[in-house]
Amino acid sequence: MWLRGWANQTAASLWVAAVSMVLVFALGRILGPADFGEYNYLLTLASLVAILQDGGFKTLLQRESAHRSMDVEPLAILRYALGHVLLVSMAALALIAWLGDARRTSMACAVGAMALLAVANILSARWRGQGRYAEDALWQAGLRSITAMAILGCVVFWRPDSTGVFVGWACGIALALAAVRFAVPPRWRPPGVVYRTAAAFVLIDLATTVYFRIDIVLMEQWGVPAADIGRYAAAYRLFEGGVLLLAPAATVFFRELRLRWQNRDAARALLRRALVAVTALAAAGGLAVHWIAEPLLVLAYGEPYAAAAPLLSWLMLAFLFLAPNYVLTQAAVALGRERWYAAAVCAAAAVNVGLNFWLLPRFGVEGAAWASIATEAVLMLLLYRGVRSWL
Repeated sequence: MWLRGWANQTAASLWVAAVSMVLVFALGRILGPADFGEYNYLLTLASLVAILQDGGFKTLLQRESAHRSMDVEPLAILRYALGHVLLVSMAALALIAWLGDARRTSMACAVGAMALLAVANILSARWRGQGRYAEDALWQAGLRSITAMAILGCVVFWRPDSTGVFVGWACGIALALAAVRFAVPPRWRPPGVVYRTAAAFVLIDLATTVYFRIDIVLMEQWGVPAADIGRYAAAYRLFEGGVLLLAPAATVFFRELRLRWQNRDAARALLRRALVAVTALAAAGGLAVHWIAEPLLVLAYGEPYAAAAPLLSWLMLAFLFLAPNYVLTQAAVALGRERWYAAAVCAAAAVNVGLNFWLLPRFGVEGAAWASIATEAVLMLLLYRGVRSWL
């Protein structure tokens, strides 16, 4: 069953990665380096709001759907999750309207898109936890295809800017949710144990987003040229593409480890095999991308992005640490070590922010890439210590 699930998830992830990369390349060309940097800046801010919208319920629902460890039905968690998304989104929109920033229209559209995305991810988490990989794979591939077409339609025929991207994104997700007739009534005021457990996942997601995205925000605040931000974002998107390729195996690995978490010998053997496999794949892939970095960027985004090749090479070095971290983070959640995981990722976020404050003013966007390498290395050491007893 796990092999068939991995095949389904891999096929979907390859399709999602391919469509996402084509979409990013198209947006990079249509918007240009300056507007592409603006879009990524707003996306970073929206990603922080998205963490609060999710509230940790997605990870909690996936884990409890695989193997229950609390006295709350997974369906009840799903309904509490939807209620949470609705409340947080309304509060975020009210805050944006009150602040009255010049970017408020784009940010409001981004918050709306992230709310719908949170709902889509909740549905996906339920299916993954139940081992319904084929349904989830079809959902992920269909969702990405519909949203990509909607986004391109908006930026080509309506507004070639950030607002157009987020409006298209929201419309695409709404169409996909309508197609599957996902209409579960939300609930509020979940038991305290639900929020206490979910809080660790919120902290994890928040800290992870900080160390993945804070460099873009700091570049904007310190006056780094918009074109340089756009080139860095272009290289970083290719770096993130590697994470998408790891996702299928991680999804299946998480459930299999969760099912074995009370059998230490079986869990240890599975965890060791996964670490060896992803490390080998990351080394081979990183070396290949390093040699073709410049032609890859030119082919993907165009000649103006050729200068981002050194950044991509540096980020591939960070990928050598990120790949085993991906396995270790899944293991920490599956084995009930989410509090240690939360502490580790908070420490990594603090390291990333400190290094960006030090390196960005001196070395510019290359300093941000170096900070990413150091952050992933620190996180790997901390996560390894957290699950060491299982190895």
